[in-house]
Amino acid sequence: MLTRNQIFACVAAIVILVVLVIVLVSGSNEAYRGDTTRFQFQKRASDVVSKSIHTLSRNGPYIDVHLKDMNEENPIGETYYQRPLSSYDEEKKILSIYLDIEQPTVHMNSNTVCTDIGYGGVITISDFVYGEYNPDSMVDVNIAVCNKTCRDIIGFHVHDGELSNTKSTQGFTHFGPIVYFIKTTEYWIRKATELSKAGKFPLPLGDALANDRLKVDRT
Repeated sequence: MLTRNQIFACVAAIVILVVLVIVLVSGSNEAYRGDTTRFQFQKRASDVVSKSIHTLSRNGPYIDVHLKDMNEENPIGETYYQRPLSSYDEEKKILSIYLDIEQPTVHMNSNTVCTDIGYGGVITISDFVYGEYNPDSMVDVNIAVCNKTCRDIIGFHVHDGELSNTKSTQGFTHFGPIVYFIKTTEYWIRKATELSKAGKFPLPLGDALANDRLKVDRT
């Protein structure tokens, strides 16, 4: 039988352990406290590809979000990207893209690693084959974006990791074109079109606009 003092000591030790766990967990997530936007949907690939229609190579994927504002000096807005882990089940033809909230992102505009944006969740693409476009493959998205910047998200994309149309970089990892749209906005569509007409947009307009703008999240 434990004495009263021993029981008190055990209870105190348990309480201290629980407090330490809470502190450690909250501390690890401290960098990502901010506005959180969830993206949950399942759509056919033809609904979320670009007008130009690109495919993912084995050098992809990259993901990025674009934040306001878009102008001639900053035509794609404030952009934060990450190259997440992915796995491919060749037998089942399923590509899984894993987004880890603890993985830092890169602020493209300043080329600095930061924790202003955090990604968490998974994107699963079924009936998928590298380098092939299947309009009927299903893109299943279940992810969250933690945004500490106080800027609005105006675009969220999955990019390839290869510039297939450039022979000098073919086969090397590189930030490639948009393959899937997770989110677009009327603001992105309008500004990209205006800047493109003015010759100030760095991407072919067909790469920057969704194939079916009405089927991509435009909030």
